[in-house]
Amino acid sequence: MEERRSGPRWPAATTVRLQVLGPQRIALPAQLLDYSDWGACVEVSLYVSPGTLVRLDFEDELWLGEVAHCQSRPGVYTLGLRVEQRLAHLQELRTLFQGHDWWHSQSIEKPTLTRSVTR
Repeated sequence: MEERRSGPRWPAATTVRLQVLGPQRIALPAQLLDYSDWGACVEVSLYVSPGTLVRLDFEDELWLGEVAHCQSRPGVYTLGLRVEQRLAHLQELRTLFQGHDWWHSQSIEKPTLTRSVTR
């Protein structure tokens, strides 16, 4: 396979939780092998089709992306992920919002859609 990486990759060797997004939501443990600014490589026990949207949860972060490729090895599948979004410092956000239920208590009116007709 041709090397198409545009930047450095950093080794990780940590367990994460991979969630397959879509009609069949599946969550399973995964091994994060390495990552870069735009991607990640993980090992899982199930085949995940390229193009599938996924979520990675670990430590204090959440990453969203899609499977770029899936390669089978004995007893494991190696996924190359394109990471589109990263959220970090989640514990800090939880602490800030702990005890604040303002987003549920606010009465928010839904906008009324109007259609203007010009002649």
